[in-house]
Amino acid sequence: MNHFAAPSFWDAYDKLPKSIRMKADGSFAKLRADPFQAGWTLLVSSS
Repeated sequence: MNHFAAPSFWDAYDKLPKSIRMKADGSFAKLRADPFQAGWTLLVSSS
């Protein structure tokens, strides 16, 4: 599974505190390791 981020994402990401970026990086690493893990959810709007 490929994941892509817009340049605006990286601009916002760079502005986050280092502790938050580290948590996000850890979560993304888990997602890449097992994209079908039962703990991952996708919220879809019905509107």
